[in-house]
Amino acid sequence: MILLILGLSVFFIVHFIPELNVRKYFVEKMGEPAYKGIYSLFSIIGFVLIVYGKGDSDFVEVWNPPVWTRHLTMLMVLVAMLLLSVSQIPNNFKRVIKHPMLLGVTIWGVAHLLANGDLASMILFSGFVVFSVVKMITIEKHKPYVQPNSVKPYWNLVSIVAGFMIYGMAMGFHRSIAGVPLF
Repeated sequence: MILLILGLSVFFIVHFIPELNVRKYFVEKMGEPAYKGIYSLFSIIGFVLIVYGKGDSDFVEVWNPPVWTRHLTMLMVLVAMLLLSVSQIPNNFKRVIKHPMLLGVTIWGVAHLLANGDLASMILFSGFVVFSVVKMITIEKHKPYVQPNSVKPYWNLVSIVAGFMIYGMAMGFHRSIAGVPLF
């Protein structure tokens, strides 16, 4: 469990650097390419520690989720994957939805909290929920929202199709990725 918490800490601290107003300092000291390389390296280290730490954690049941939560979780994860897709592809949804990636991560985390009652899962997913909510709040305080330009409706469809594809891959490879079979 210590590796899981360490991984979450590294991952979240690295991702809060832009909001801590220290990014500019690091870029000036080491240059943009070196900063991005170190940022990426620590992000990967944090992610690997999260995956290894979660897999290595003892199962400590906190609560036993009802079976119906699995179905709700799958629906919520679909919404989360659609938001993830929307965040990466030019579309008109971003004109209405602020921070679609962070909103998607929040929904993904809440969904997994509903379906997993073990301590390690609760630490992992509640960590991502808190991180995403705090990140949205800090972004709102430090960066004014700039509404994206309108794009052709075609891109709306592309982002939705991509979201369904991401969802399908996540469902199909969940056992390989997370070590947990869905069906």
